[in-house]
Amino acid sequence: MRLAPRLIAFLQGDAVVRWATTDETGRFAAVERPDDARDCVAVVPGDRIALHWVDLPQGLAPAQAAAAARLMVADLSAEPIGGMHLALGATTQNGSTCVALVSPSAMDAWLAVLTQEGLDPGLIVPETALLMPASESLVRLDRSGMALCRGPAEAFALETPLADLVLGDRPVLPLSDQAWTAGIAAALATPLVNLRQGSFGRQRLSVQASLVRRAAWLLFAILVVTIAAQLVAAYRDSAAAGRMEEEARTIAAQALPRGRGIVDPAAQLKERLSELGGGPGAFSAESAVVFAAVRDTPMASLTGLSYQAGVLSIGVKADSPATLAALRTRIEATGYAVAGPPPSAAEGESRSQWLVKPQ
Repeated sequence: MRLAPRLIAFLQGDAVVRWATTDETGRFAAVERPDDARDCVAVVPGDRIALHWVDLPQGLAPAQAAAAARLMVADLSAEPIGGMHLALGATTQNGSTCVALVSPSAMDAWLAVLTQEGLDPGLIVPETALLMPASESLVRLDRSGMALCRGPAEAFALETPLADLVLGDRPVLPLSDQAWTAGIAAALATPLVNLRQGSFGRQRLSVQASLVRRAAWLLFAILVVTIAAQLVAAYRDSAAAGRMEEEARTIAAQALPRGRGIVDPAAQLKERLSELGGGPGAFSAESAVVFAAVRDTPMASLTGLSYQAGVLSIGVKADSPATLAALRTRIEATGYAVAGPPPSAAEGESRSQWLVKPQ
């Protein structure tokens, strides 16, 4: 059977203590750290991880399966289950699923070591996962004062004296180093469990980077829309001022004697009013108030203006009744009364016809 070659980094404490490789034939060999070692298998101490087997309901989504497994192993955890990192692993032939529990602090420490080494492994497994189980019995490998044990639905690592007490007279199949290394490639081909799941998944950093990019684009879009809205409002205000100036010139052309050139409509109309015997409450005062109020009210403009018998009649429009109300308030605040019907809606705008005169 041909197997995928693997580069393996063994962690212990706060360092990678040794390197090894497996080839396509399953041969295992110790090696020096390769120059290109970013993608590898990280093996962490088995005594830091608790492995349990549970019978999960069929057809669950990954998130649902993880939540169900967390409930099932809650009473088996030595620490509060809510603070533990949980990873789902392989399923046995009888349908039991391996569940790994490890403290987040341990995962953080291991990932920190790997990052310092320039490594980003896609597979992180406990040392006990490198043992191939026998069909029925428990196999045991003694290494460096630790006993690594694995059965069809169990796996654990204990200090050798404690393992002797726990196992007692239980039938155990001792595993030699040669037999252990011969089965590592096959064990990694179908790993017992991969601890790199959930918040410790390999895609964690890329997802965060993606979110940052999306947030940056969203902020940029909001900024563009805001600036565009301000430019549009400024353009409309400028256009409204231009229309008012043109309306003033038109009114002046109608009110002034024929042949008189129009230079300053307001001043010339005031002069003409004086010639006709008008008083201080006449057209020039009302029109100045109206022009100033329209200028100071964004999204509002004049649609018409006329003056008869001491009463100024104006047509106004705006983007909403609220804007017209603001315009009316500005005119009334200068001491003039404004009378007219409620605004009507037409083509997405609010319009009205007002009479403006001194109070």
